[in-house]
Amino acid sequence: MSSPRQGSFNRAACVIGAGPAGLAAAAALSARGVDCEVLEHHTRPGGIWATGRRPSPIWSGTRLISPAAIAGFPDAPMPGRGYPTAAEVGEYLDAFASDHRLHGLIRFSRTVRAVTRSGSGWQVDTGDVRRHYETVVLATGQHWVPRVPIGIAGFAGQVLHSSAYLGSAPFNDQRVLIVGGGNSAGDLASDLASSAAAVTLSVRRGFYIIPRWIDGQPTAEWVQGPTGSADRLSALVRERQRQLHAYGMPWPEGTLLESNPVVNDRLAELITARRVLLRPPLAGCAGRTVQFRDGTEEAFDTVIFATGYRPGPLVRALAQPTRDRLDLVGGMISPSWDGLLVLGLFEADGPTFPVLALQAELAARIVALRHDGADASDLEASIAPAAAAIDARAGRRYSGSPRNYAAVSFHAYTQQLLAMTAALDAVHSRTAQQEGAPAPRR
Repeated sequence: MSSPRQGSFNRAACVIGAGPAGLAAAAALSARGVDCEVLEHHTRPGGIWATGRRPSPIWSGTRLISPAAIAGFPDAPMPGRGYPTAAEVGEYLDAFASDHRLHGLIRFSRTVRAVTRSGSGWQVDTGDVRRHYETVVLATGQHWVPRVPIGIAGFAGQVLHSSAYLGSAPFNDQRVLIVGGGNSAGDLASDLASSAAAVTLSVRRGFYIIPRWIDGQPTAEWVQGPTGSADRLSALVRERQRQLHAYGMPWPEGTLLESNPVVNDRLAELITARRVLLRPPLAGCAGRTVQFRDGTEEAFDTVIFATGYRPGPLVRALAQPTRDRLDLVGGMISPSWDGLLVLGLFEADGPTFPVLALQAELAARIVALRHDGADASDLEASIAPAAAAIDARAGRRYSGSPRNYAAVSFHAYTQQLLAMTAALDAVHSRTAQQEGAPAPRR
């Protein structure tokens, strides 16, 4: 593609964040010859997977919940067969950045303070420098501000969020209460069960537990096997749920994939062995004694909130997510069609990196066309109908968990992104042929 048009823009595109979404975006933009730069507030690429970044939802015991065989970017398979560790994912992303020659595009230790409209483009303020871009790709992710609910004020013991958790050693022989019902809560409960004096899990709603392995295979691969494997998994999980209900697990809301299942090999066994006790939501506390909504109370030394995160200030200011859903076309395009693209704001029931690659490829096409003078109304006419034709949630009714504002079906959302990309290519290929210009590179 030709160099940027003359004008007041420093670059055609600014990618904010060098985590998985930002790296995918930078790779796709570079492949199309788009003049871009990446602003990253940390000192190395990888986002939440970068070693040494605190606070973080990732600790040394974290593993991906998707096996390596399906977890990587399409053009960069992730090595290994099992579930990659946090360190392995960090190394993979660093290698991806090196292989795609992205390090030269990344400006490290640059914290973006504000992003505002400026003429036909955007002004990005890092405190000491203000630069102007045609397009902004916001790729800062969702795991920014730890979400800590009310109800524990005045507790006399230690209180922390799971983002500060580094391992079980500091909690040896303690009575630990974990508040939350997601993968982080399950991982922490499993990790602490072997060393803490007692582990209790306080949950607001029930959740299904899916094992990582079945018959020696990663579950995601096993269900692709003989006919009926998916039905067998569903039956296995539901039978386990009936057992857990006898130990205090509420019945989950909705179907298996609507209820944010937890992927964990040990948690169900620990609950039925009473090494992890289940309790209802918190009602209050006095000293080290915590009261629960069912009227029971118990003393604890430490309370850990594994209650998720709120998006960072840039996402809240620019994408304006509500409790129910994102107001973005195809989950990534500003409805104003003003050159703001948001990548990585989704919760899918499948691997994340392949979806990021699809978002990044669509984003790169849009940025390139904008740079070459495409009108916003033409882009909208190309993409919006394709986005509207496919329900990214596949008709599911997700639970009321705050994380579900960005919930999508993996298969439905990938189909939506592919349809949006195909529609954009089809319209602009026809236009290019009529004008005698090259069609968009696929």
